[in-house]
Amino acid sequence: KPRDKGRDPNPLHCIKTHVTKSLEWLPPGYVISKRLLDRSRFSPLQLKVLADINETLAKDYALRHKVLSKRFELTLKSFTWSGKGKENAEKIMGKVGHLGNRNAEEVVKISLDELFLAGADVLEM
Repeated sequence: KPRDKGRDPNPLHCIKTHVTKSLEWLPPGYVISKRLLDRSRFSPLQLKVLADINETLAKDYALRHKVLSKRFELTLKSFTWSGKGKENAEKIMGKVGHLGNRNAEEVVKISLDELFLAGADVLEM
C-alpha cells in the first residue's frame, strides 16, 4: 500500500501535533506546566529515601483500605440481622463486592515518576 505523501511517518510527531493544536483551544493558564518537584535537585540518596517513604505510605494506605473494607462489610452484615434485612440479605451483601474485591495497592499506586510529573493543580484537589 503506498504511503500518503502528506503524512508524517512518525506517529509520535502526529500525536504531538494533535495535542498542540488541541491545547490552543484551551483558555490561557488552563494547563500549568510548572512542576512542583524537580528531580534533578535530588541526590540519589534523597531519591532512595523518597522511594522508601512512598512505599511505606502505599502500604499504610493499603492496610487502611483493607480495614475500612472489612468494617464496611461487617456494617452491612449487621443490617441482615433485622427481619427486613434477612429478606434482603443477598442484595445487602452484594454491595460488599463493589469495595472489597480490589486491592488498595491496585487502586492507588503512585510512582515516583508520577510524583515528579505533578503540577500545582494537584494542590487544588
